[in-house]
Amino acid sequence: MNARAMVRTFFLAPSAPTNLAVCRIIFYGGLFCFFFSYDVAQWAYWPADSWTPVWFIELFGPLPSARTLSVLGVVWKVSLVMGALGFFREVSFGIAAVLGAYVLGLTGSFVKHNYDIGLPVILLFVFWVARSTDAISLDALLARRRLLPPPAPSGEYTWPLALTRVLLALAFFTAGSAKLGHSGVAWITTDNLRWLFMAQQYTHTPPLNWAASIAEFPWLCRLLAGGTVALELGYPLALFVRRLRPWLVLGVIALQLGIQLLMGINYMAFLLANVVWVDWAALGRMLRGKLRQRPELNAITN
Repeated sequence: MNARAMVRTFFLAPSAPTNLAVCRIIFYGGLFCFFFSYDVAQWAYWPADSWTPVWFIELFGPLPSARTLSVLGVVWKVSLVMGALGFFREVSFGIAAVLGAYVLGLTGSFVKHNYDIGLPVILLFVFWVARSTDAISLDALLARRRLLPPPAPSGEYTWPLALTRVLLALAFFTAGSAKLGHSGVAWITTDNLRWLFMAQQYTHTPPLNWAASIAEFPWLCRLLAGGTVALELGYPLALFVRRLRPWLVLGVIALQLGIQLLMGINYMAFLLANVVWVDWAALGRMLRGKLRQRPELNAITN
């Protein structure tokens, strides 16, 4: 198989719509839960000299009033619910994507840029243009009521998930490369991570106060630094090496959760993208098989 055929198979191999549908539900539902308490109107009260908008925020013009921002936030959250339900994709998903780019972009438009919202925003657009409501959705239910045929396996349900995996691989590989590019192996062999652990205790409020205790062991900090760079640089192997995939993906998830717990830096919106690594259709078949093997549960479900 030549390179072109391999790329085509990777992105466009026919698959059922189930995996894409489950990922849609988890992604939109997760974003709604994570940003439910996000007060978009807060940005109207920040000092004007702290306004440093990223380029796509500038396209929307001056910062609107607090009332307008509040309305935009409510509309965006409603569109996320409609996304999880899979209703009226062409409109509701478009609103979720465009408003999502704006309200999330505002989090990086004051004082410092927020690079963690880039992938979630891109995925909002991916789910908008993809056929992500062809299964397990209100759109699919309405289609059945109109007696439309069920969707056949197609590459249309494969490329959004494959693209997300590639974006994840690029994001982590770039992070690891940047560490070595700016600091070299000194990022690992010096007390860099140790000082970061200590500094975050004064600038953030992490759920766990273990970072200062970990910082007392320089060798452990260097070990964690080396493991971090190794996971980030090795993450692209998850695209091609199945045996390494669970270790790399779970390792990076553990890494980000550890950063959140020890340093107070929240990657939850970014972590939601990892749902694309799970074969939800196969998991569903396995669970149904387990249920059939238990007569008491089978009787209930029947």
